[in-house]
Amino acid sequence: MLVLLLSLAAATAAGAEPTRAERREARRLFEQGVEAVGREDYVAALAAFEESNRLSPRAVTLFNIGMCQRALADLPAALHTLQQYLETAADDARARVEEARRVVAEIDAVLARVTVRADRAEAELLVDGLPAGRGAVTRPLRLMAGTHVFEAHLEGRTVREVVDIAPAEAVEVQLEFGPAPAAVPSSEEPAEEEGGSSIVEAWWFWTVIGAVVAGGAITAGVLLAPGEEPLAADWTIEGN
Repeated sequence: MLVLLLSLAAATAAGAEPTRAERREARRLFEQGVEAVGREDYVAALAAFEESNRLSPRAVTLFNIGMCQRALADLPAALHTLQQYLETAADDARARVEEARRVVAEIDAVLARVTVRADRAEAELLVDGLPAGRGAVTRPLRLMAGTHVFEAHLEGRTVREVVDIAPAEAVEVQLEFGPAPAAVPSSEEPAEEEGGSSIVEAWWFWTVIGAVVAGGAITAGVLLAPGEEPLAADWTIEGN
C-alpha cells in the first residue's frame, strides 16, 4: 500500500493559481523527489512528487508520479495517472509523451478487466475491502493478476466471492443475494426442525472464477503471463 502524505496546512484552493511561495515549495519537493529516485526510494519520491503536484500542477510532475507508481508495481494507479498525463499534456516534451504511451500500452496488456454486479441495485460493493460503488461497476476495473475479494453488503447481509484472476483476463463477477431470509419465529421455544436436523441459514457464498495461470513468473512484484518478458526498467524520472 502506497504511503500518502498528509496535506500541508496551507492547502491551495481548488482551481486557484499557485502563489509564489507554493511554486517555490513545489520546486523544492520536486527536487526532493528526484533525489529520492536517485537512491531508489520510490515511496519517498512518490510522496514528494504528489505533494509538489498538489501545490503547483505540472505535466512533468504527473509523469513522474505515474512512473514511481510503476516502479512500485502499483500498475492500476500508474495506468490511471499516465492516462491523465496523456489527456492533459499534449504540448509536453515529445519524448516524454511517447514514453508515457509506451508504458500505458505495456501496462494495459498486463492488467485484467473485471466487471462486478450485484442482484440488488442498492447493495454496497467492495473490492479487496475498498468501496467500489453500489449495484454495479459501470466501467471495468483494472486489477493486477492474483486473488481478489469481491463483496456486496445489504441490510446486514454479505455476499462474498474470492476470485483468482490471470493477467489480461476479462472477468465478470456476479454477487447474488437470492431470496430474502425467512422470518425468525417469535416464540421463545426453539422452532421445530423437520427430520430432527438443524437448519443453518448461510449468506456467504464462495465461488472461484477464472483460472490460475501455471508457469507464471513474478518479476519486480508484477505477475506476468507465461513467456512474457518482464516490464522494461529503462524509464527515466524527469528532473527538469
